[in-house]
Amino acid sequence: MNSKNDYAFIGRKIEIIETANRDISEIIQIDSITNDTIKLISIPMNFEYRAKYEILHNAYNRIPLDTIEFIVLDHYGRPKFEQFDNVLLFVHYDENTKKYYHEKYKFEPMRRTRNGKWKSLDGKNLKRIIREHYQ
Repeated sequence: MNSKNDYAFIGRKIEIIETANRDISEIIQIDSITNDTIKLISIPMNFEYRAKYEILHNAYNRIPLDTIEFIVLDHYGRPKFEQFDNVLLFVHYDENTKKYYHEKYKFEPMRRTRNGKWKSLDGKNLKRIIREHYQ
């Protein structure tokens, strides 16, 4: 993956709100051929959230905004990246829906060094993380 619609930025959380209903739904239908009763059960596989982040630094391609809203889908519940003050996030812009979507489970907690550069909490520099991600 490496397109004009892929972006990476270091951001600070403003809010994350759950948007999708995770209730299990049932629909009863009658089969038109056999007249049998059919029970259809729908079980959502993802939690869905709307995230709003302040953009601190554009790391890959430039998002021309101070803040960004994007959709997060997660099988396990609340996104793990929300616990970090500064986080490198990878998003994709969908031209059909006109929305940004988080690349599932892709993030890196970041810190600013004394000289103003960004590094991951385990010491990787930002250029290396971006290079490894978009290879």
